[in-house]
Amino acid sequence: MHPFADARGASPRQMTDRDRAYVLALYELFGAGEFEMRMIRGQRLPSRIGKRFGVASDKLADKTVFGKRLPELGLIALSGDHRMKLTEAGLALARQIGDTKSEARLVGSYRRFGEIGPVYEVLGPEDEGFVRICVVESGETARYPIEEARKDPLA
Repeated sequence: MHPFADARGASPRQMTDRDRAYVLALYELFGAGEFEMRMIRGQRLPSRIGKRFGVASDKLADKTVFGKRLPELGLIALSGDHRMKLTEAGLALARQIGDTKSEARLVGSYRRFGEIGPVYEVLGPEDEGFVRICVVESGETARYPIEEARKDPLA
């Protein structure tokens, strides 16, 4: 059974600013890649995105949003193996509303600490404002500020 089989709520009549905020947050984290609920469990909608759209910084792993609203609006696709991804419509929306500075997809990207520093891979989100990274050379993992990761150049 898919983890959202018991999602409740009325079918969406139209897209809301909250839907847009969730799509943008997912795009910034995963781009066109697949993700699982466990990757965002315990995370909150980034407050800067919430403020931009005038919505509360609620938990990101919201069953109604992922099990009902976004799939019925055609913005995410759910697979039988608990994986999800933004649809073409979801990606187009995210690119349209995205801020070019934050449009870089972080998870899975390889970046450098500054211009000549060591290379690291962004593994996934941590708590609000941080991502988990792995320094390629040493294999060390660490919690790293998301804003710093966005500023660091791609490797």
